[in-house]
Amino acid sequence: MKKLIIIGTGTTAQIIYDFVKEYNLYKVLGFCVDKQYRVQENFMQERVYSFEELKEHFIKEEIELFVAINWNNLNKDKKNMILRLKKEGYKLANLISPLARIRGRIEGENCWINDYSILDTNSIIKDGVFMKAFSFVGHDSQILEYAHIGAKTVIGGKTKIGEQVFIGLNATIFDEVKIGSKCIVGGGTVVKRNLENNSICKVKNEVMDIKICSEGEIESKLIANKNIR
Repeated sequence: MKKLIIIGTGTTAQIIYDFVKEYNLYKVLGFCVDKQYRVQENFMQERVYSFEELKEHFIKEEIELFVAINWNNLNKDKKNMILRLKKEGYKLANLISPLARIRGRIEGENCWINDYSILDTNSIIKDGVFMKAFSFVGHDSQILEYAHIGAKTVIGGKTKIGEQVFIGLNATIFDEVKIGSKCIVGGGTVVKRNLENNSICKVKNEVMDIKICSEGEIESKLIANKNIR
């Protein structure tokens, strides 16, 4: 069985651990964080390594890593860690539920496709894309790097979702819509037209509300507790 190290010791890392164990996707060897965040010896009854220890205990070619960071800083934290690990020559795992349906192509690494999600015909996803449970991506669509697709989201055919986009729970994106990079689509929102880069789109008083932000401003809109610690 392939061997996996999970990057992070936060809530997402715990969820990923349970997901991998439930479906027996990999043999989990432990967790890994930067040295300054290693505040415990074990997590989920597995050992927590620092990156320095990882190099001492394992051969790169014999393990795969998964960056278990969700949407902190509008997926920027996940992006930076994935790029760092790829530069260092690590192989990153894709975690795909056996209950998902993949009719398109996963062209990236560190993707997570959760239960009952569907990637339809000729659609592609890139590095670091998370598709949460019951999400649907229609035919001939593109989901670019580090996008987060919330549970029960429906994305129509021939759409394009930009880099570092966050789509909330139960949102709907109509056919052929283009969502720019670093956009936030609020939960339950119905999007029928294109969105520029750095847009926030949500329903306010039953009316569609779209705001264009600076890059720094929109990344600051989604900051959670650090998942790497």
